[in-house]
Amino acid sequence: MKNEIITLPIEKIVANPHQPRQVFNEESLRELSESIKNHGLIQPIVVRQNNQGLYELIAGERRLRASKLASFTEIQAIVKESSNKDSAYLALIENIQRDDLHFIEVAKSYKELMADFQLSQTELVNIVGKSQSAIANKLRILNLSDEVLSLIMDNKLTERHGRALLKVKDTDLQINILKHIIKQNMTVNEAEKYIEKKISPKKEPEKKPEIKRFIKDIRLFTNTIKQAVDAINSSGMDAKYTVRQDEDKYTITIDIPYDN
Repeated sequence: MKNEIITLPIEKIVANPHQPRQVFNEESLRELSESIKNHGLIQPIVVRQNNQGLYELIAGERRLRASKLASFTEIQAIVKESSNKDSAYLALIENIQRDDLHFIEVAKSYKELMADFQLSQTELVNIVGKSQSAIANKLRILNLSDEVLSLIMDNKLTERHGRALLKVKDTDLQINILKHIIKQNMTVNEAEKYIEKKISPKKEPEKKPEIKRFIKDIRLFTNTIKQAVDAINSSGMDAKYTVRQDEDKYTITIDIPYDN
């Protein structure tokens, strides 16, 4: 019976605990359900038998859900000999190959596989066929808070949006920045520039040296005195003024002669 197509009662099929896909598009499921009603199941699901006499799903979560939606009580399946590890690998690989699995779901699956089966990133690379940098970038996304991850998923932002937010270390600031990005419907480039602006230290305006301002004020003041002395001298008097600069002050002296 192994690896042969058989018909199984849907009620005897249980979920794969390592199923990476958590979000299923309802409209897409309805369309698939109608297709199965009209044309039958084109590709059987893949299951393995567990020690309770039930069948654990390995691949075909959408097909199983759509069949239930179509009110089917039975489904065609291939029963496969598979270990816990192989079952988890196959579930992940099947979803990744569809290309519509959300990058956060992929990241969580990578993390779960590595934790459950003590895998290194290098070992995971060999299993899923992705580059080590791609896997490392996915895993880094999980450093964001759960609230941030939910906002990213709910608003269909890209992985690059998420990676840009990793530069922000404060969680509250992450959330505030992300809400603004969502409200303004920012592209990745716009979001990156906005984030840089928010986290870059503000430069203090350059202060002009006080001594220069002081000297400028003294010059204005002495010019005014000179004009006053010139006005006195124009009346026939011989007035004079002197300016002496000490260590901490200026001393201005005006001499105006007068007859006793």
